[in-house]
Amino acid sequence: MSKKNPTLEAVIPLYAVSLSRGYLKGRTRLQKILFLIQDKLATVLDYEFKKGYYGPYSYKLRSIVDELVALGFLDEIVETTASGNDMVCYQITDSGQALLTHWLGQNILPQTARRRIDDIYDKYGTLPLPLLVRRIYKEYPEWTEKSALLSP
Repeated sequence: MSKKNPTLEAVIPLYAVSLSRGYLKGRTRLQKILFLIQDKLATVLDYEFKKGYYGPYSYKLRSIVDELVALGFLDEIVETTASGNDMVCYQITDSGQALLTHWLGQNILPQTARRRIDDIYDKYGTLPLPLLVRRIYKEYPEWTEKSALLSP
């Protein structure tokens, strides 16, 4: 696990969705969880996060997830929030689960990395989104300077 691996960068979003019982609510949540995962696996991952309007954001990760959707490994489902806004959610498909199972069997995502990801998900994965964002802002203040959520 010493160099960046495009297959690994594709398997981790699938794995993150699977940790959410196969259904992960929100692009922002996915971005923040993968930011935290990259922080722990930086020697093998580079989603090229940038400072965005809501903290760390990766166009590369968005492109990878869009490709997983286009290939039929993830479904994108739009839900309406209580405030009337659209929220994009991700559901792993049967073929996505089969691919993930195959990749895990091939040790594309080694046990040590899985444990780190599991720990991150256990700590942050089920937090309400506003609390997850606040925690990232508190723990990574250098990523918030362009944030639309902070008062000037």
